[in-house]
Amino acid sequence: MKVRLCRACDHMTGEVDHDCRACTTGASTRPANRQLLVHDRPEGQPVLERADFHAARASLPAHLMNIAHNAPRRLLLSRTRDRGISLSPLGLDHSMVLDPRLGLHLAVLTAAAQRGEDRPVMPLTENAAAHVAAYGAPVRRWGGMQLRYALHGRIPYDAAALRRLYEAHRVTPRLQRLFTEWYLPLCAWRERAGTTPARLPALLKFLRRVDLARPVTPAQEVLAQLQHSVEAGDRRWVMDAHALAHALAHRTDIGSQAEPPQGETG
Repeated sequence: MKVRLCRACDHMTGEVDHDCRACTTGASTRPANRQLLVHDRPEGQPVLERADFHAARASLPAHLMNIAHNAPRRLLLSRTRDRGISLSPLGLDHSMVLDPRLGLHLAVLTAAAQRGEDRPVMPLTENAAAHVAAYGAPVRRWGGMQLRYALHGRIPYDAAALRRLYEAHRVTPRLQRLFTEWYLPLCAWRERAGTTPARLPALLKFLRRVDLARPVTPAQEVLAQLQHSVEAGDRRWVMDAHALAHALAHRTDIGSQAEPPQGETG
């Protein structure tokens, strides 16, 4: 294919002529012919469909689907990068590596295959999905596996703000870890539009109440319902105090750790 290479560092900028953003010179590009790994998208086939999303009782992200469908018909799957999966075994130039947008999907599929799972789920934001979905389309159904996206919103992980919140409410280290590493990611999955900083105190108060109501032993029937909800992509349980308490009791790595004496309540 005819592509453009940076005049200073030989970085491949693609098919369009624009200044290089890979080196500090910002040099212009020159035309060149290169052997490349490419994928031609099938005519008339959408990039994303309902089956590509891990979500129940949720409206389809129409804006995301329209953006993803505007990807070029021919996708360049080989790039010039300092790091990446080398394509030299395929006979391409040693500087060529697999496009990371495809590599990301292959990493998820590989992890799923190693665990014996056939329906892996990749969590990502709508903005990220808009950039990678077209590159994942050739492999989302591969070897009997079906990869789906779990769209999530952004979380205001501001260390200073969280520290002030924890200090103001005298939150124990265990509950801090539980809130930051377990519950906020679940809220991000439930609240696809994002979680605002103003919501954090209410979410922390809710989790504290749930933690106090956590049973010693989770009920198997509740866990079975939770598993069904998770597998179906039903996110309502994240704000269901009863279901969440049993899920918390099941999380022995975070939720059931004994709290060392801190002289605090929480």
